[in-house]
Amino acid sequence: MVTKMNPDQLERVLTIWLATNQTAHDFIDPTYWKQQLPTVREAMKTAEIYVYQQQGEIVGFIGLVDGDIAGLFVSSSVQRQGIGHTLLAKAKTIAPSLTLAVYAKNQQAFRFYSKEGFIVIGKSQDAATGEYEYQMEWTSH
Repeated sequence: MVTKMNPDQLERVLTIWLATNQTAHDFIDPTYWKQQLPTVREAMKTAEIYVYQQQGEIVGFIGLVDGDIAGLFVSSSVQRQGIGHTLLAKAKTIAPSLTLAVYAKNQQAFRFYSKEGFIVIGKSQDAATGEYEYQMEWTSH
């Protein structure tokens, strides 16, 4: 079930954000993600966030900022069960086009977005991590 996040759910969403980043991006020092937590907490207060609940517990979320997917995260214990697809389908009903950045080394995420109809429109180096990212875009037409 996908619903808009309420403020009481922020800490659970942040827990998923941190754990999933540390697992999916094992090529980046885990302390980097911990250091980003205060900034992300503030940014989430202004983003449009939708959560996916399974048996009353949040297990994934997607954050949108003006047609940009700021993040799509699913708890590792429930990945590959269609939750990411469901969250992305929700985002596709909100915006006629979506953009995102995905680390080039995160091949699982890159394959997922490609399968979901996103195409690479650019590549750049993330100044904070030094890692390369693909900029990807999906359009409804």
